Amino acid sequence: MSDGSIINGKPLPAHWARPHGLSEPRSYPDPSEPLSARRARQKAAKLAACYSYEDAAPAPEAPGLVSSETSHTKPDPVRDALRRVAALAEDPDAIEVTHQQARLNRLRKSVLLAANAHRDAAKHSGWSAAFFTLTTRPGVKVRPGDVSKCVNSLQMWARRKLKVRRLPVVWVAEMQPQRWNNGDKDAVHYHLLVWLPPSLKRRANALEKRGLKGSGVLPKLDAKRWWKWGKTNRDWVRRDPAAYIAKYVSKGGDYQFPKGLRLHGSGGFEPPVRAHLRFCRQPLWLREQLQHGEICDRAQGGGFISRLTGAFYPSPWRCVYWDGFKARFLKVTECNVNRIRQTLLGPQALELASC
Repeated sequence: MSDGSIINGKPLPAHWARPHGLSEPRSYPDPSEPLSARRARQKAAKLAACYSYEDAAPAPEAPGLVSSETSHTKPDPVRDALRRVAALAEDPDAIEVTHQQARLNRLRKSVLLAANAHRDAAKHSGWSAAFFTLTTRPGVKVRPGDVSKCVNSLQMWARRKLKVRRLPVVWVAEMQPQRWNNGDKDAVHYHLLVWLPPSLKRRANALEKRGLKGSGVLPKLDAKRWWKWGKTNRDWVRRDPAAYIAKYVSKGGDYQFPKGLRLHGSGGFEPPVRAHLRFCRQPLWLREQLQHGEICDRAQGGGFISRLTGAFYPSPWRCVYWDGFKARFLKVTECNVNRIRQTLLGPQALELASC
């Protein structure tokens, strides 16, 4: 792995590095360097900002060789620190995550949590789930707020016609395989899951007994101009709604979603349920240290800060490699923190850190 491949990597935050015996290095920029080289050196210095090289013992000289001060090779502390960080990227305990994989993981977690919460609430209220499929015409690129506007129109219809305050909704994006394989990278359609009151379901059952379609009581989104970018489909969910939406959540790994596309959304939660979902969306290592229902915000430089107590929780995961498309993360634990010090500072890192 080359040194330049990790120049844009994220360094360990200073609030984590200092307690573990890692001090900040000093960089020695050369004024005669070109501006581009100087900027690259500054990025490298930021990456190595939390790794100490000043206290590391110098490498022993080979027998029979004498160091010369007139050598054209100058010591480069930043380069040495980058080489030590590059060694961590090859650690067997490091995990690799791509940008697409991270987006899909967040999608699955958020959509399944919201669908299960709505399904459990519907068991007590007697509401039934209906689904809408929103497709796009060829050549049409959906903007981030188009699905939200369609959902808002559906919510206003429910307040006016059904006299309900809000409708529980969950929606997820899916790529259209045939159009995507033909070169249309914006070929996306959405699956919208909506829970409706029992009165509407009773009207649908009455229509089905007369031999008519029960979906006729549901609004047609494209005919009402709530969805202007293609055709829509509507019907009632016959089985488990969460299983229905999970089928589409499991897809998507074979296709690259367009940049900036909103992949999922949900709404219609009561305040206690909304707070519970926000707690469940937080990382597992963070939930293990918090009280149930406690919410944290991301801190600048890494980690989380609790809204309730103001306590800071540093993340145990550190990014040791990033090339713009994929990243490698290493979890720092009590078992491997000494090994990481040895890699970063040299063979005598533990002895120096204890001084």
